[in-house]
Amino acid sequence: MERFLQADEKRPKQHGKISLFDSEIRALLAIFTQEGQSQAELCRRLMRSKGVTSGVVDRLEEKGLVRRDKKDTRCLLYLTERGRYICREKRELDFRRANEAVEEIPVELEDLRSANEVLEQLILYFRKKCGQESAQ
Repeated sequence: MERFLQADEKRPKQHGKISLFDSEIRALLAIFTQEGQSQAELCRRLMRSKGVTSGVVDRLEEKGLVRRDKKDTRCLLYLTERGRYICREKRELDFRRANEAVEEIPVELEDLRSANEVLEQLILYFRKKCGQESAQ
């Protein structure tokens, strides 16, 4: 899984005036959906190692998109206004693209539901598998 994700993010993409790798966008969106989560929780949600996740958060912080809030021994993650703006724009773009795809590809609603169920099962499987590997 790690190799696949690394191959996917070879080139950064422009988001406004900021250049972001896919791993950075995934992290931003994961923080956007649950601000105040710990960096350890973000690792689990992204199914990435602590080292990889820490590097991604470092870069996002340097770009002014994320801030770390030290709480006890944990580090909680929050988006800056600039980070929230990029996430909202990215979600709108993804929504428009998904609608265009649905209009272009003749697919029934029940087929979409089935595909969604399979994808959810895959996500749960990989989260469980990655959790087991990080516990070893």
